[in-house]
Amino acid sequence: GTTVILEAFTPEAWVDAVEKHRVTQAFAVPAMWAAIVNAPGIGERDLTSLLFTISGGAPCPIVVIEAMQRLGVAFTEGFGMTETSPIAAYLEADAVIGHAGSIGRPVHHVEFRVVSEDDQEVGTGQVGELVVRGPNIFVGYWEMPEASREALRGGWFHTGDLARVDEEGYYTLV
Repeated sequence: GTTVILEAFTPEAWVDAVEKHRVTQAFAVPAMWAAIVNAPGIGERDLTSLLFTISGGAPCPIVVIEAMQRLGVAFTEGFGMTETSPIAAYLEADAVIGHAGSIGRPVHHVEFRVVSEDDQEVGTGQVGELVVRGPNIFVGYWEMPEASREALRGGWFHTGDLARVDEEGYYTLV
């Protein structure tokens, strides 16, 4: 495989790299995707090599997602943290519109729970803290044993994020 790293991001340089190197997968934050879909002449550029694109860092606006879909690009969203090395949840291309604002469902081998202040699981649709466990979760903060014990209590990484889960298993940060 080939990895393409740009010295600096501009939508034009990004599209040039996709065409030149026939990029198949790409990650960017929502502001970058917005710049790409608004680049002059983007509709005439060849993005057919892109099989998979993912947005992360913040929820992506619907108008950007729809613009990417009009360009024929399979657009997805992901959620992760440094402590989850790097991804924990994924929102599939066929769900990005219907579940807009959601971080998706946990990736393979990762489990999520939404818990109350006393670490008891809350019901569907109720707000609590998102806790995560799986083989990708960090083992602790460097030379910070107390913070590590607090963050990893009960065998789950406590993200500090408030969330809820719907009936279909999609998680939304609130």
